[in-house]
Order: sequence, then C-alpha cells, then structure tokens
Amino acid sequence: MKLTISSSSMLKPLLLAGINTPFTPPPDRLTGLLTARSGNSSYTRKFEKIVEYHRPHTAHPRLSCAKWTDYLAVNDDQFEESLAVFGFNYDGEQTWYQLWNNINGQLVWVMHDDTRVYEPFAIRAMDALVSLIPQWKGWLYPAPGCASARNPFSPRSANQIDAQSVHNLRVSDSSTDLSGHLWFLVTVYTNCIDRQRLLRKAHEHAAPDARSGWITHLDH
Repeated sequence: MKLTISSSSMLKPLLLAGINTPFTPPPDRLTGLLTARSGNSSYTRKFEKIVEYHRPHTAHPRLSCAKWTDYLAVNDDQFEESLAVFGFNYDGEQTWYQLWNNINGQLVWVMHDDTRVYEPFAIRAMDALVSLIPQWKGWLYPAPGCASARNPFSPRSANQIDAQSVHNLRVSDSSTDLSGHLWFLVTVYTNCIDRQRLLRKAHEHAAPDARSGWITHLDH
C-alpha cells in the first residue's frame, strides 16, 4: 500500500476536547505533549509549583505560579496524563512550552526543566500512522470519534485487489481527544482491475475510485 502525506496539518492534530468553559476555548490544534519524567510521582506533580510567563522569555513578567493539575491534559500511550502543548519556542537559551491553564482560561508559557519530557505530535502521529496502516481493516468513519457510525470500505472483489501494490492511501489531517486516541483523515484510491472496467475508465479519462473518511487504531 502506497502511503502519501498530502498536508502537514496531520502533524498538529485537531483537539476534540469538548470542554465546557466560560472562557474562550483552547486552540484547535496541538503541537505536542509534556510528560513528567519517570520517577516524578503524581504526588510530587500535585504540589509542584510551575512558574508561568506572558511570553517565552524570562525578560517578560511572569503571571503567577500554577500546579500541574491546573493545565489541560491528554493521555499518552501509557494512559498517563500528559499536558497538552499548543506552542514550542527556543529563545537561544531556554526551551518554552505553551500550555492551557484551565483555571483562568488562558494560554501561558512555562520553561523547560529536567523533570519533564516533551514529545512533538509530529513524531507521535507518524509513529501511530506507520503502525496503524499494516493492520488497517478497511473501516472508514465519517468523523473522528464516531466509531458507532462506521462506513465500511471494501473492494468490489477482494480476490482482484492487491492492497500492497494497488491501494494509494493519502493522509490529509489528524485529530485526537483527551483520551489520547488518534484519528487520521484519509482518501483511499483504488484501481479497477477488471479489464472491461479498466478500458472503460481509460476511455472516459476517469480517475481511480476514491473514498474518504477517518481511520483509527481503535478498530484493532
């Protein structure tokens, strides 16, 4: 199966948060996840004071201090809560992460320290996609998060289709929810193998059959 990435949007997934807040909601797309390094217990994180800044530089006055639990969190691969990162910056001396403070409903910048590990979604999404494609069973969903309304895709004759050589799967976007489940928006192109249909399509200058939808590892 040929895999094509048609847009860099899939490297910054849409956030399906469904957050009820009196404030302006957080940004639509995530940049990465910030996870406590192994050994930094949940008890320690609960009482840790994190210094917040208006801008990603120590020259800008800080807003206040907050706790780890004050920030919007997303589950990681081990179902541990990681903080949702909406921006990343390096000022020449320090690395900064932009987080969403649930308490006051605003974006803030925090400085990197050795108790935290940052994982870009660009890497996370590509790893998930590469592991998903070989196991994909052909299910296409009309929207992310709606596994109960799946739209099955199947070739007209499974015996006539070699998925490894015929299918072209093009990825254009991705999304995730607070449980850390990744979804990918794809278009699946299928070449008709039946000789008569193939000749007719060539005569009509028709494009290969195509279906679009969302795919997810939740099918496995």
